Amino acid sequence: MFKDVLGSLPPITGEEITYPSGFRISADRSPNTRGMNDICEGVVEDLASEIETQGIRTLFILDDGIDRKLDDKWKKIIGEMDSVIVLSYAMTDLAKLAHVVLPGHAPLEREGTVTNDKGRIQWLRPSLPVKVESKPDWEILMLVRNALDKKTEHFVELGEVMKKMGEKFENYGGITFFKVGDHGYSINGKIS
Repeated sequence: MFKDVLGSLPPITGEEITYPSGFRISADRSPNTRGMNDICEGVVEDLASEIETQGIRTLFILDDGIDRKLDDKWKKIIGEMDSVIVLSYAMTDLAKLAHVVLPGHAPLEREGTVTNDKGRIQWLRPSLPVKVESKPDWEILMLVRNALDKKTEHFVELGEVMKKMGEKFENYGGITFFKVGDHGYSINGKIS
């Protein structure tokens, strides 16, 4: 019934900027592309073609909240879907096209990690309290997965999710918030 196809919308890129202090803004404007590619084995390069080839009729989209401009091709693909579910904290153009929008936490409400383009895991900590009824993305994904697969896997807190990821993905083995700390943790063993 469900096909396991993982892909991403066209990337948002710009010019890489490095300031005299060494502070760098990557050309990849999606802060966790490296992390996604590390844990999502088999991310297809041309998702649009894969959707057509496999006859995919439902999309579950993790919206990064960047209000990307969808070209006509993607508007058509999304418009022809039987169902589009978007997990987002903002009512982006993508979320507006969804049949169902699941409210996730905004970046300033989140706790978790991102792996930057240089392989450095960085700890995101919430700086604002959650004021609306929403759940962390990891909890929403767990609930959806359990509902679809009839699994009984249940995580109580984010540390359990990190431990499970470490068991499945070698580069993330043994990673804890304590190890990541304030300065991050390099998965390739080098400080970058």
